[in-house]
Amino acid sequence: MKKISLIILFFLICSLILCGCSKKNAAPSDQSKIDLQYNPQKYPQLTLYGAHAYYEVEKDGEYTLYSLALSGKEQPEFLTKGRILGRYDSVLLIRGKSRYQVMDLDGKQTWMNLKEIKNETAWLRHNKEILVFSYDESGYYADVIDLETLQARRTTTDVLIEVALLENDTLYYIGTAGDESHLYRANLTEKTAEELCITESGCQIDKAGERILLQKERMDPQIYDLSSGTLERVAEISLQVNEGPVSPKVGEVLNGVAMIPYWNTETRREDFLYYDIAVGTLLNPEEAPVMEENICTIDGGYYVDLSTQTYEVWLELHQGDDAYKVDLSWKLFSISAAAINEYGAAFLSKDDPCIAIVCREDPETIQTVKRDDHPKK
Repeated sequence: MKKISLIILFFLICSLILCGCSKKNAAPSDQSKIDLQYNPQKYPQLTLYGAHAYYEVEKDGEYTLYSLALSGKEQPEFLTKGRILGRYDSVLLIRGKSRYQVMDLDGKQTWMNLKEIKNETAWLRHNKEILVFSYDESGYYADVIDLETLQARRTTTDVLIEVALLENDTLYYIGTAGDESHLYRANLTEKTAEELCITESGCQIDKAGERILLQKERMDPQIYDLSSGTLERVAEISLQVNEGPVSPKVGEVLNGVAMIPYWNTETRREDFLYYDIAVGTLLNPEEAPVMEENICTIDGGYYVDLSTQTYEVWLELHQGDDAYKVDLSWKLFSISAAAINEYGAAFLSKDDPCIAIVCREDPETIQTVKRDDHPKK
């Protein structure tokens, strides 16, 4: 590895050792204490790079990767079996059949095998490296993948890093060992780490300002204040959530505002409370940003997941002073992922056709491909 990579790795290892509080590296004695199992992304993944879309197609529980030109005039090309973990600049990282694999999309476009597959729990980018945290029956691990050399090194960790959030050089994460889980903060540059508070395994963490929101299914949402070092329940939310038959759920977070589900006893249906994490106050619905998880804005237009409701689905492509409105309402039924760049846009669906391509040069022509029309190899 290059010198900078070794330094970053050294910082990471030091932080992880400090966070372990001198506990031995070992798998959980009672696996049920960690309600974490390998949980891949819920829906097929999609990313664009250059003039091509790289995406997954699921059939009978098996995922296959393909590429498709954004020109809208070519057929899909088989890449391999596996799932996309992310694209980092030109490097595509996937979970292959037996190993993690990477491909430099600017290079020869051949797969390079890395470490054996483990049960990855979190992965993120730090400078020129990707950190992948995982575990197996023998212990906890961190794989450090160098984006320049496309090589990986695995090191053991004293805790299972379940979920991680990186802010500059500061890593916030939930670490679990045995039946204990804590929220940690580690500085990857200063080689320091500290345990912030006790929490539960399986929490999601979101940060805004000096406050961290901890959420988990069937757990009252909690706020940890970094400035005061205190952990409190979000009482206004938890009381209303527990009042009805709907258990607490994990809410979506957008621009520092959490949309947390609760049971509205007046309307007798599930509703949402909007919570400003940085300020620590509830917002009126009209003050909150657009939070509906099935509506996403893309380049001046929007696309909608039609799995639960019927909406118009359209995309607005801008070319200089001209704008082209593309109607996708009758092309795809339930859009689960979308991406756009200077060459065009791609939409993935959970149904058939499973992908739609819109080319910027010819936005009125939409290419769609059904699941069974993809090559097997």
